[in-house]
Amino acid sequence: MREESMRVLQSLRLAVVLSTAALAAACGGGGGGDTGSGTPSVPDVPISGLMPSAPTAGAVLYADAAVLRPMKDQYRWTYQGLVKWVGLYAPDTPYTNLVTQRGAGAGVQEQASNPFGMGPVSTGGLEPLVIEAGVVRQRLRASLLPGVSTDLLDFVELRSPVRQGEQYNVYDRRLADIGRDLDGDKRNDGFDVAIWVRVEGEEVLDLPDRSQVKTLKTILTMQLRPVYSSGKVANVDEVKQTTWYLPNVGIVKRQIDMPAENQVGIRKNIIEELRYWDGVDRGYGVAPPTDLVMPSGSKPLGAVLGVVGFESHAVVASEVNGELPSYGIALTHIDAVGKVVASRTYTSAELFGPNATAFGYETARLVRMGDELRIVAFGDGIVMRRLSSTGQQVLGASPVQLVKYVNDANETSPDWSTERQKFSFAATSDQIWLSWNATLRLPESNYKQVIRLRGFDGAGNPITSVQDVSPATVAGLSGASLAIQGNRLLVSWGILGDLPAWFYSVHDTANGQALAKYEVAGLKTDTWRYPQALSLEAGLGLWTVNKAGGVAAVRLNEGTYSLEQSTASYLDGQTLSTVGLGLKNLSSGMVLGGSPFLYVAYGENVNIYGQNEWFVSRVPAGVNQPAATPMQLLGRGLTKDSYPRYLMPMGNKVLVIGARPSGQLYSYLVWL
Repeated sequence: MREESMRVLQSLRLAVVLSTAALAAACGGGGGGDTGSGTPSVPDVPISGLMPSAPTAGAVLYADAAVLRPMKDQYRWTYQGLVKWVGLYAPDTPYTNLVTQRGAGAGVQEQASNPFGMGPVSTGGLEPLVIEAGVVRQRLRASLLPGVSTDLLDFVELRSPVRQGEQYNVYDRRLADIGRDLDGDKRNDGFDVAIWVRVEGEEVLDLPDRSQVKTLKTILTMQLRPVYSSGKVANVDEVKQTTWYLPNVGIVKRQIDMPAENQVGIRKNIIEELRYWDGVDRGYGVAPPTDLVMPSGSKPLGAVLGVVGFESHAVVASEVNGELPSYGIALTHIDAVGKVVASRTYTSAELFGPNATAFGYETARLVRMGDELRIVAFGDGIVMRRLSSTGQQVLGASPVQLVKYVNDANETSPDWSTERQKFSFAATSDQIWLSWNATLRLPESNYKQVIRLRGFDGAGNPITSVQDVSPATVAGLSGASLAIQGNRLLVSWGILGDLPAWFYSVHDTANGQALAKYEVAGLKTDTWRYPQALSLEAGLGLWTVNKAGGVAAVRLNEGTYSLEQSTASYLDGQTLSTVGLGLKNLSSGMVLGGSPFLYVAYGENVNIYGQNEWFVSRVPAGVNQPAATPMQLLGRGLTKDSYPRYLMPMGNKVLVIGARPSGQLYSYLVWL
């Protein structure tokens, strides 16, 4: 009689398995038939007969099971779930489940707010989750059914070493008298119960906030079979829970197939996937957004000019809200969780003297140099100032002039002048490289432009002569983009006008001499913006953004520094693809070089409850990686009328800075 089995299954409430929290929930369940005479007629045997023989364990997948189940006070996992009905027309039901760990003796007590969408689960009788002698286990002392004596269930979740195909037997027993008469003969009946876990092996998953992750998969199986006083046995009912573990993160996905409550023949398929893990000093996914709330007395921040990341913090450079760009700049210290620690506003004159007249968008550059910052802007020519790592303190007595505004004694002609806004610089721990656009005044009021380059030490002293990067041309020139990798400097620039063209050159950082120079052939300038320079793990590269928002990147060959032959046309009409996302209608994009990854942020013009979706991904930047390597998703988020504007690696996370239409800045942390 399958109906009775279903009712007893519901009394066990095995649907709400959360490690052994399901077994805790089993206590006190109702259901079943009337109480019989109390005289059991079912043979009392020690085992159910349902437990399968354990297969021979295979290869070791993980030497230490603890890496798959992080435990620490204050750890929190946020899951997004969906309940689907099988055999019943009903809408899918979304839900959220927050799992929190609290320190308890040698282990932790886990509390789930809404496991599998079933509401809170009592943890009465449930001992802490612990790791003992390499075994991840949790014990429960409980009576599985009313009238049944208390049992000790030792739920082994994982055992070191974790082996392919290994089986952990949790519970195997015939309950001779469950205190219920299931078949109406006035005699109590029994139940066979078996619970076991089997290690299925490794599986690569695409999760909502992380793609192509290698996980460990286990399946917990619970089987129940009514045993009647007549000697007959009913059909076996079964609940299966599949769990996927990600090393150093924990449970990233769970799926349970179970009978629906009080509905014979109807089943539910429930899936929970991890969206965010707060591991205090580490994590997974995208942290909730944090508005950059300024300290009392500080002026609001304006347009962001740049972000510099350190291992433990970041500094945001921005205009001062409500002031002209020439007024000055605000440097804001952001801590490891994306909150404002301090902010200081500097006037242009305070940093660079009374002649600092241009200090807004594209006229100020902030860069890290070792454990300090350098800011470069227009003042009396192009000038530089040293700052502390937080940006809250000026170092050095006065600004350093790198390039004179009109005439520079190191230039070949007294008729060269520097064009405002078009300058760039990059830095290592001991070098600064500066490029700038200069204009030559020719007879008869004609002009030519050239892009120039020079290296400096950390104090602003020249270490190379001035190099002409581009030829002098009557056509307009874009500003240059710089990137440094080892002892090589990449400079990318474009010739503007009716027939635009894009070029790049590679220079020796010992003397600034050009080692190679190429035109980026085949790039459709009506489709793609000019390429930007990238520093990769073991080489150099270029990236560009489609005018419709697509993002593409390509690496340079070692030795020749030409575009890789296999990807020579990669910049022409192709974008980096993110596994499983099917990107369409890209609205914005940016690429940031790093080691050992290339980071990409982009938005998609989709409307989800009035919000747009954005993504942060990474692609391996090693020189041996193919240029078309699919990106790995790191996180996604929803924002209203805004997208990420800046991103910066910061230790084991990426800091994302965005701006709302009101101008309010906010930050996200995307954990690596």
